[in-house]
Amino acid sequence: MLVIGREVRESVIIDTSDGPVTVTLCRGGTSPRLGITAPKNCKIRRKELEDGDEISQEEGSSGNQDT
Repeated sequence: MLVIGREVRESVIIDTSDGPVTVTLCRGGTSPRLGITAPKNCKIRRKELEDGDEISQEEGSSGNQDT
């Protein structure tokens, strides 16, 4: 893992085969905000939401669904 410190309004550019992905620190502090610019065919997902999907799928397969 590469860890890079950034100040507000500073960016990191990641070159991909589909085009560049730019990640900009929009707000720092205790609740930082990132801005991401990427090609339209590039999927951007929050990892914690993917982890949550796996948990709900496991719960659903055990038959413990609210109806």
